[in-house]
Amino acid sequence: MRYPASMLLLVLWLSMAGVLLAGEKPVLRLQVMDPYLDLHTGPGRGYPAFRIAERGEWITVLKRRTDWFRVRLDDGTEGWVPRAMLERTLTAEGKRRSFRDVLLDDYLNERFLVGLQGGRYDADAEVSVLLGWRSSRNLRLEVAYRHVSGTLSSTRIAEAGIVSLPFVDWRLRPSFSLMVGQFENRPSPTLINARPVDAVVASYGFGGEYYLTRRFVVRADWRRYTALTSVEENRHYDSWLLGVMAFF
Repeated sequence: MRYPASMLLLVLWLSMAGVLLAGEKPVLRLQVMDPYLDLHTGPGRGYPAFRIAERGEWITVLKRRTDWFRVRLDDGTEGWVPRAMLERTLTAEGKRRSFRDVLLDDYLNERFLVGLQGGRYDADAEVSVLLGWRSSRNLRLEVAYRHVSGTLSSTRIAEAGIVSLPFVDWRLRPSFSLMVGQFENRPSPTLINARPVDAVVASYGFGGEYYLTRRFVVRADWRRYTALTSVEENRHYDSWLLGVMAFF
């Protein structure tokens, strides 16, 4: 089965754009309250500490990479500090800042999603790969490729559609989706008089995403497929999926 070149271009564009949008802007200034704060040359324990910020000094948070933050001292020196150390500093208002909230904020404001799911397509095993772009606050555009392996036949589905996120600020997000694409079913060679089926497929589904940690969520979906075949009755299939997604 040949899929439209436009779909392949969309997948490539989503992947490249997710990398370009991963940066963050300066957010706030903090005052060191511990006797000292180590600045590392890179975002990890394996990078050596090269400078100390003493108690009372001010630092400006520039950006974050996982659990490490790049900061700048008032003299212009820049280095990396772990999140646990920043949580022991004070804001200009004299309050502590929880950087765990920043990790959750990344999820609430995600733009791109890529993931892998596995489950059942009626009685057969299914594996799905999907990419998503959040086009607005409550809508996401998604493309997916699904492969179903059965004892009597194998099925491939390529589809694209819209996912509605009515409660986008929740850690556990419910969702509703409508998709359309191409359906291909190939019977086992051992079956006699069985014919391959190529058809347009439409589907709707309900699901939920739950934020795990860092840039990962777990996602579960149920979908009802209708293959618009040339025979008198269209074919209907149910799909149950569970998987892990990464967001940007």
